[in-house]
Amino acid sequence: MSAFLAGFLVHSLKAAAVVLLVLLVQFLFRRWLPARFVYALWALVLLRLLMPAAPISSWSLFHLPVEGGKRLPGLIDLATTPAPVPESEASSPTLWQRTCEQRGLLVQILWLAGIVGLAARQLLHEGRLRSRLADRKRSTDPRILEPLEDARTILGLHRAPEVFETSAVTSPALHGFLRPRVLLPPGTAEGLSEESLRHVLLHELAHIKQRDHWIQATASVLRWLHWFNPLIHLAYRRMQSDREPACDALVLGHLSPRARRAYGSTLISLSAGPRGEASGSLVGMAETYQHLRRRVSMIAKFSIRPLRVSAVLACAMIVLAVVSLTDQPAVAADTEQADMAAQKETITDLRTIGSALHKWGNDQAKIEEGSLDYGDTLDWQICPAVEWSEIEAILVPRYLPEVPKIDGWGNTYEFAANLGQPGSQPCWIGIRSTGKDGRFESKPYVISGFEHNQWERDIVWIDGFFMTWPTMQ
Repeated sequence: MSAFLAGFLVHSLKAAAVVLLVLLVQFLFRRWLPARFVYALWALVLLRLLMPAAPISSWSLFHLPVEGGKRLPGLIDLATTPAPVPESEASSPTLWQRTCEQRGLLVQILWLAGIVGLAARQLLHEGRLRSRLADRKRSTDPRILEPLEDARTILGLHRAPEVFETSAVTSPALHGFLRPRVLLPPGTAEGLSEESLRHVLLHELAHIKQRDHWIQATASVLRWLHWFNPLIHLAYRRMQSDREPACDALVLGHLSPRARRAYGSTLISLSAGPRGEASGSLVGMAETYQHLRRRVSMIAKFSIRPLRVSAVLACAMIVLAVVSLTDQPAVAADTEQADMAAQKETITDLRTIGSALHKWGNDQAKIEEGSLDYGDTLDWQICPAVEWSEIEAILVPRYLPEVPKIDGWGNTYEFAANLGQPGSQPCWIGIRSTGKDGRFESKPYVISGFEHNQWERDIVWIDGFFMTWPTMQ
């Protein structure tokens, strides 16, 4: 699996943990939480999914327990921990690397196919809806436009959206991302009282006030990207079901107690009517019939909460944001473990390629191993550089099935040798890695070891043995 997909999987798993946190908070405190707060909790999931990187905090939900500077067993970061190599493949690491690359490519193809499939399905629904909207007619009926202007004023919107009557919907709905429009079934003005029509338009404009059309579109795209994560799909459905009570609460906050009861009656009458095909781009008042009892119960119990309760809820939301939208502080042991794995992979590559090069040199020029002694120096710059493709041409397939090109840190190997005619005496054959920092040392190399945690040091294999190497490997 590629580093990008591994990191993306970790990102999705962390978002899933935030989903579980939100569900737990809702399960424990739903009786006391206002509907708009319950809906606002899903913003934590959206923000977590949208954040490419999170700030560090010791209060993070992902601040895992440590012992002696190391994570507890089993708490592994998939993005930095390399896949274990089976013992049967240890003698041919290049074959194992090729197998992992092929599997990683397959995973990428499956991921992209899932995105395309889910997006195509939703876009197909949208296309069918737009074709049915061809018969829409902009409403000029004062019985609709006057309550619409009243609703705009009550909710403090800068301008009222356009209203269309169309047979494509069977209940009032909001449609559109950049320019949302209110869609009404034909005959709505005749079928509803003036007060009920005002309630309907207040509800649809409340969706605009809450930016629900933007939230819906963003959540849809994120669901495409994380199609493999069932908790993201669950969060999407739960967010939709929590959206309508939150919108009801926003409207109720602008109505008198008598008007609130009338609003509940309007909701019941709309939910009892026929329902059309669901679409991810529609946001409507009667969208969640199965949750009608919950919404009516909320309307019956609704009351304006005092300022101190709002302050407590705001503090609670801040705490939840700090917990869910941050990551754990870096643990030194994690970085060291990853560097050790990269160093070990690099040494394995150098030994494999270097041994093959030395064998080729012996076959071609009768080089004797050990032409350099401990403490000798060598300036890499005095010997001709060799391209990786040239090394591949002389080693594959006789000496190696494949020649690795990059080291454990992702830096490119460098080769140097005298690749003269058979029988000629090359000065030496070598391969080197920059280490972690990606920069080669400019000074001549001295045959010696160095501390294993000096990750930036060059690792050099020359003429059958290591010239510079980490002493604990």
